[in-house]
Amino acid sequence: MKRMFFLTVMCFAMLSIANSQSIPLEIQQRLQDIQDEARTRLDEFRISNRGALPRNGLRWSFSSTERILSDSLGLELNMGMVFDDTMRDRMVQLMRGEFREDELDTLLERDMKRSIRHFERRALREPQIDTLSIFVKARNNLYDSLEAQNSLDIVKRWNRVYDLEVFRSLQLDTLSIFKQTFNEIVERERERERERLLTNARRRINTTLVGLAGRIGDERFTQPLIELLDIPNPGAFPAESEALRRHVIVALVRMRVEPFYSDFVRERTLTTEQIMSDERLNFDLLDFVNVLGTQQAFLELSRFLLSSKPYAVEIDERGSHFFPVSLDALHLIHDNIRNEDLHEIIRDHTPPYRERLVYEWMQANYGNYEIRRIW
Repeated sequence: MKRMFFLTVMCFAMLSIANSQSIPLEIQQRLQDIQDEARTRLDEFRISNRGALPRNGLRWSFSSTERILSDSLGLELNMGMVFDDTMRDRMVQLMRGEFREDELDTLLERDMKRSIRHFERRALREPQIDTLSIFVKARNNLYDSLEAQNSLDIVKRWNRVYDLEVFRSLQLDTLSIFKQTFNEIVERERERERERLLTNARRRINTTLVGLAGRIGDERFTQPLIELLDIPNPGAFPAESEALRRHVIVALVRMRVEPFYSDFVRERTLTTEQIMSDERLNFDLLDFVNVLGTQQAFLELSRFLLSSKPYAVEIDERGSHFFPVSLDALHLIHDNIRNEDLHEIIRDHTPPYRERLVYEWMQANYGNYEIRRIW
């Protein structure tokens, strides 16, 4: 216990020095708890139902009180602080569909146990040998032969003198035949299940794992993520395949991997005519905040303040109500840029003049946005 405590203290002491920040003990302990839990979940990723890995940023693994404390101290916390080298290597292993031998054996044993009754029924059916008729025929042939030589030997038939010898000579031990057939079925199915697990492992990649890779941003994740895009029809259903592809693209964009980053930005950089048209967006404005999060991204987001393009619809007893994309853009800017003079504009004015003033402020203050840190 003392050794574990010493290692924990040393780990966070080095972490604090590396980040040139003083982390309060309660935040250190929370980070250690998150790491311990994440390590266990990664280790048991395929064989346990312990729960999900951290997702949507490190922030949401903290209590509201801890989040307020962290923000007030301006701590630079991020998901990479939780996942050490061993954990990151394990993530690469999982994304590549590779198994540790112990977890593969555990999965195989679990599958075999679930199918034990089915294998037993198959073992009874497969031999298809009527051992009783074979025995009776062999026994009768023996007694018929003896009686043909000496009619008095019929007594031997009555007394079943040679029945046991006949049975043993035929080696008709039905239990051993059943066991042999059962073992052959189990080994055959074990090998088949092993191949299935190895073949399909990358077709059922957990999207939370992919999202984590993007938030941690380690270069060792780049190639495994790109490889996921080349897998034909990953996932069990088309919708799952598309969802996984979106998560992989977002992860690569967060890591600024080209050409994915430039393509992502280009797809969200619209002309003035496209922004002002009534055509619905094929992406979420939240991408500018949660995925890109740069000064340039917020500048691009501000262009939607002047658009009446619909982005959402609400249906109530009075009918359908369309909300313009400008309202969504305003909310995102309000929630994620902290410049006080900007917030004064938002508080003191009403639409549509408010949106115009916010747009003008965004153009004039490009490069000086105080962007809320997402961690």
